[in-house]
Amino acid sequence: MKMDTRFLAVLATGAPAQQSMWGQCGGQGWTGQTTCVSGTVWSVQTTSAKPPASAPASTSVPQPLTSTATSAAPSGSGTFSWDKNSFDINGQEHQIIGGQIDPQRVPKAYWGQRLQMAKAMGLNTILSYVYWQDIEKYPGKFNFTERNDLAAWFQEIQDAGLKAVLRPGPYECAERDWGNIPGWVSQLSGVKIRSNNQLFLNATSGYMAQVGAQVKPYLVTNGGPILMVQVENEYGYAGNDKNYLRALADISKTSFPGMKLYTNDGAPLDETGRPAQIYTAFRNAIAKRVAGVPAVPSTPPRMTVSDFALTPVLGMFDDLSSSSARRQALAVGREPGARRQQLLGPD
Repeated sequence: MKMDTRFLAVLATGAPAQQSMWGQCGGQGWTGQTTCVSGTVWSVQTTSAKPPASAPASTSVPQPLTSTATSAAPSGSGTFSWDKNSFDINGQEHQIIGGQIDPQRVPKAYWGQRLQMAKAMGLNTILSYVYWQDIEKYPGKFNFTERNDLAAWFQEIQDAGLKAVLRPGPYECAERDWGNIPGWVSQLSGVKIRSNNQLFLNATSGYMAQVGAQVKPYLVTNGGPILMVQVENEYGYAGNDKNYLRALADISKTSFPGMKLYTNDGAPLDETGRPAQIYTAFRNAIAKRVAGVPAVPSTPPRMTVSDFALTPVLGMFDDLSSSSARRQALAVGREPGARRQQLLGPD
C-alpha cells in the first residue's frame, strides 16, 4: 500500500495562495486501489467575510442506502482549536501527524488493518476524501453501503484511537475523472462546475447534506474523531472566485455544524518550477527564525520547443518492408474523453 503521508503546515492567514495551474500525482485518470504520494500545504481561512445573501437550497432526495455499522457511535461533545503554536483538542495540545487513506479505494474488509498499519507507521490522524460520484451515481439516489459506508469508516478510525480530517469536495483531484463530480451534473442545463452557479451549488448542497447526516456522530463537536472539514480542493489552481468559496463554506456550516473549516491550495511551486506565493510566505517565515537561509535561486528561462509533427503508429503485425497496401494506424488519446481519430499512412 502506498501511504499518502502529507506534510502539514497551517497558515493562520486570510490570504490563501493562488496559482493558475493544477498538479497531479499518480497520473491523470488513475483509479487504483491505493492512494498516491504527494506533499500538501494547508491554509486555514480566518477571514470573516460575509456570506452571500441567500444560501443555496438543498435538493429533495429519497431515503439513501445507509450504513450497516454495528459498533456504538461516539456520543458527547468536544472542541478543536488552534493558535500560532499548536492545535488543541478539548483544551489539550495535540500534534497532528497525518496520512491520507480514502476508504472508497480500499476494500471494506481491509479498513481496520490499513488503519493499524498507519498507526504503526506513527500516524495519529487520517485524512479522507469522499467520492461524490460513487455515492450519488444518479441524481438524488445515495448509496452509503460497502466502500461508501462513511459511518463505518469513521467508526473504525474511532475504534483505532485515531483522529480524522474530512475532505468531502465537491471537487477532488485524487486522479479520478472530473474531480469526482458525478457525470449527471454535466447534463444540467446551464450548469458551471466549481463556480458560484446555483445549479452546481444546489447539487452540491444535496450531496453535502447526506454526507453530513452520515458522519454527524463522528464530528469532534459530538465527541467523534473528525477534527476539521476541508472546503473544495486546490481551488487556487483553478480560480479565485471568493463568492464560490463563501457559498461552499455556508453549505459546509449547515452540513457540518460547529466544525472548523479549512481550504487547501496545493503545492508551493507551479508546474514550471517557479515559486508560488505560498512558497515565498513559508520561506520568509522560516528566515525570520533560522539564520543563514540562502536567497531563492533564479529560475532558468523557459525552454522553447520547435514545431514537430506526429507520425501515425503502425498497426500490430505490420511489415515495414511492405509498400503494396496502405497502412492504417489508430491514434488513441490518452487524456480522459479524448476523441479517437483514424489516420492513414503513406503507401
